[in-house]
Amino acid sequence: FLGAHEIFENPNLHIAIILNLGFLISANIFVMNMIKQQSTNSKEMQTLKGVNPWMYWFVSFIYDFTIFGIISVISSATYVVLQKDDFDVLGEFLKLLILMLLFGFSTIPLTYIASFFSKSSASGFIKILAVSFFLGPAMFTTIELLESPMLDVRSRIKFLRDYFEFVPYFIMSDAFKRLSEMKTLNQICDQQCELFGVCEKKEQCEQIEF
Repeated sequence: FLGAHEIFENPNLHIAIILNLGFLISANIFVMNMIKQQSTNSKEMQTLKGVNPWMYWFVSFIYDFTIFGIISVISSATYVVLQKDDFDVLGEFLKLLILMLLFGFSTIPLTYIASFFSKSSASGFIKILAVSFFLGPAMFTTIELLESPMLDVRSRIKFLRDYFEFVPYFIMSDAFKRLSEMKTLNQICDQQCELFGVCEKKEQCEQIEF
């Protein structure tokens, strides 16, 4: 059974939190441009010139999502290249990239909504970053701790995980942790193959408690 200190020492949890923190900043930074456009009446000027509001938001999203996509490609490639273990480089890169793009697709529109609640770009960015941190890494770590068998409250707080699975900031941490666990499991399976000569993935992993 995992104690509290063992949970916080879990490398898969560390990877999930660190990666999510980086992408919280990357996704939420777009709120600054939206607030700046509203404070300078740039959006109103474009509306007066005949720009359809739907077209304005669509073009803004495509532009921001493209930038986020470039950041995701560079970050995914960097993370995969820095791994010291031999594994499916292309497969890991694509899984990580798809995960990041889905995260950006679901969170960038939320930054547009958040832009209406602040007059200053800096304060707006800090506010949405604080909220997303609480709903993401902070809540994910809390639930991971509460689900420890040591506390014996897992059945009573299951509704928390079910509820927060609809929050992209939370599910991003969970997804990063699961990807890291899958990579660790594959490494263990390969070690089992070398030690015991059981090299079929299914047979290998049936012998592992993970």
